[in-house]
Amino acid sequence: EGVRHFKLDGVNIRSKRGEANYLRLLEAVTAESGGAISVNQDVTAQVRLGALYFKQYGNLFVENRYTDTCAYYPHATLKNVWTLSRLLPPGKLQFEALNPRRNTQLYAPGDEFAPDYYDMDYLFAAVMTASPLIWMEMSHLNEEDSRRLKAIIAVYRAHRDDFASGDIAPIGEEPDGQSLTGFQIDCGGRGYLLLFRESTDRDVFALPEELVGARMSLLCSNADIELNADGVRLGKRRAYALIEWTKGGQEKCSE
Repeated sequence: EGVRHFKLDGVNIRSKRGEANYLRLLEAVTAESGGAISVNQDVTAQVRLGALYFKQYGNLFVENRYTDTCAYYPHATLKNVWTLSRLLPPGKLQFEALNPRRNTQLYAPGDEFAPDYYDMDYLFAAVMTASPLIWMEMSHLNEEDSRRLKAIIAVYRAHRDDFASGDIAPIGEEPDGQSLTGFQIDCGGRGYLLLFRESTDRDVFALPEELVGARMSLLCSNADIELNADGVRLGKRRAYALIEWTKGGQEKCSE
């Protein structure tokens, strides 16, 4: 009693009849609960619905990535968030942040894209515009990673309603581990920039033309950040910055 959120996993649709039955289930649950019940659809394997097909039912658990199999590379997860945000609101997508200190011995020595090279708050920031999933045993985090995660989650909670109701668009280059990339959240007269300097020597992210001259305020980062009239300098490799911008009025995204 009182449970309103369910994960749907293990689905394998083998026929159009099976698909129709599955959709009837989703439609019935939504209609009979008056929209009060939400489902989390795991679309990571088998034959299932996905980002382009009947995506209106709940949110989508997009990918399975583990350090145990060296499948987790932060830049690859960021790329998926960035790419899919062109197609639908990223808040409908669930993406994971893992403990980067697990299984470090399984990654190739000197692999600069391995999770261990990243700060814990960077990993959370990479999925912050989506529906972030802390996919780990929290008790296994070291003290520094725990501190960083706690700090950025506090910022996220203060602004997540804006993220959910704002217009989120990918900006910069497509993430590939060596890009200058990010997201713009437009709330109408105000909003946010979430910028990433991946493993690259380039350190200045040029502002979108429409934001040149806007007032900028840094909310959080894992590096030294310089806010200039036409660009943002991120002071180290694998740096992120969440910046609030304002031009004109002070409208809020959320009510």
